[in-house]
Amino acid sequence: MKYITKLWTLLALAVATPLFFSCGDDDEKGGGSAGLTGVEIQGVANPLELAVGEVLVVDITTAPVNVGKDGNVKFSSSNKKVFTVTEREGHIKATGVGEAVLTVSVVGAPDIRSERRVVVTNRLLDVAWADTELVFQRNPLPVADINLNEYLRATPEEAAFDVVFETQYDTIAAVDTNGILTAVGYGETDLTVRIEGTNFSATTRIKIEPVLVERIVLPAGWDPVFRATAGASFQTITLPLEEIIVLPENANNKALITTPLPWSGDDIWTNGNQTPRIAQTGFTSFGLRFQIAAKPKGVGTATFTLQSQDGGAQKEITVISTE
Repeated sequence: MKYITKLWTLLALAVATPLFFSCGDDDEKGGGSAGLTGVEIQGVANPLELAVGEVLVVDITTAPVNVGKDGNVKFSSSNKKVFTVTEREGHIKATGVGEAVLTVSVVGAPDIRSERRVVVTNRLLDVAWADTELVFQRNPLPVADINLNEYLRATPEEAAFDVVFETQYDTIAAVDTNGILTAVGYGETDLTVRIEGTNFSATTRIKIEPVLVERIVLPAGWDPVFRATAGASFQTITLPLEEIIVLPENANNKALITTPLPWSGDDIWTNGNQTPRIAQTGFTSFGLRFQIAAKPKGVGTATFTLQSQDGGAQKEITVISTE
C-alpha cells in the first residue's frame, strides 16, 4: 500500500535582495488585483539552488501588507522541465537539471513582479530511517499516534522533498498523507520510504506489539516477608486479589502466573517436587492464596516470584523459616 506525504526539514537559505520590484505605471492606476502595488519574494537565495526531487514553499510579502496573496498573485516557472510551481500557493518542485526563472506577479498587473533564478543540480539527496527496526507497543488498536517524520533522516539535513511510504501489510500498519502511522494489528511489516521522482529509498522493519506489564504493586503496608516455623506442614499467604495493582493500565494481558512459581530455597524447604503455587479460592472476593505446599526442614530464607503472564514484570516475595 502506498501513502504520499511530505518530509519538511529546516531550510536554511540566505535572504537575498529581490531581483526586481516594480510599482511603475500601474501604481498610478491603483495597482493590480485587490489594489496591490508591489510584491516581493522573501527568504530565498539568489540564485536558489535545489537538487532534483527537492521541494520548497516560496514566501512573499505584498504592498499594501494588509492585502493577502490568495488569489491576488500568480507564481510561474520559465521552464517546467527544471522546476514546477503551483500557481497560487508557490510550491516549488525541482524536476530536472538546469536553470530557470521563478516569477511571482500581481494578477492583472504582470509588470508588478519579483523574480529569482533557480539552479537545479544532481546534488545527492538521500533519506534513511533512524533504525533498521522500529518497535511500538500499543493497546487498544487501531491507534494513529506515530509520526514517522520523527524517525526519518534526510541528507543533506536542510533538504526538503516529497516522500512516498509503502507498507508491506496494511493490516498491520497504514500511513496517512501527513506521515502518521496507524497501528492496525499486531505483527511485523516492512515499511519503505522513497523520495518521489527519484530512486532514493530506505526500508525498515515495523513491529506492532502488545503492551507488556511493567510493574506489579502489592497493597500498601503489606509486608512481603513471611515467617514459617521449621517443622510446620505449610505456610499460607493470603492476599486480596482486588488489591494487587498491575501497571500500566492498558497492558494487554494483566493476568498473573499461578502455578508453578519460580522458587529458590530447597535447602530450607523439603518435599522437593512441591513448589509454591497460587491457589485461588472458590470466590475471588476471598482473594488469592499463596500456598507453599512443602515442609520447612531448617532455618533460613527462601523466595518465590510473582510474575505477570506476559513475562513483562515480576515481584519477589521472601519466606523466612525460623526455629
